[in-house]
Amino acid sequence: MSELKFERDSRFLDHLDFVRDGKWSQYTLTVKGITDKGHFKNERDNKPIDKFALQFEKTDKVLLLGTTNSKLAQLVLGDCRASAIKGKQLTIYPVVGKWTMGNYGIRIRCDEWKEHGIAAHHMGRDLTGQPVNEKKESK
Repeated sequence: MSELKFERDSRFLDHLDFVRDGKWSQYTLTVKGITDKGHFKNERDNKPIDKFALQFEKTDKVLLLGTTNSKLAQLVLGDCRASAIKGKQLTIYPVVGKWTMGNYGIRIRCDEWKEHGIAAHHMGRDLTGQPVNEKKESK
């Protein structure tokens, strides 16, 4: 997608940011940088978030990197130091699965995830191109 227009009022990318014209979509973004763990605070309790976050050009929203996305970022970007990843592109997309923090998530697209020992249940099911079920997926 070329147009970056996010509906959700949050500093962090959310699965609902990927809904366009009633379908799930994906974004190919250019990396601007990466923050240290604890750089951002939780919007609910104001405590530091113990995760790195990818920053992108053309948006202030960031992608928090949990365990799976951290591994995927390393596979796609290689050296994850800020100076090494600036200007590189990656594609992010919405997924559904069963996780402790909810059923929806965001993944970094990487074709080699199986070869690097990432389990399918950590990847979730890709929603790109599928119609959105408004009742189930509104929040």
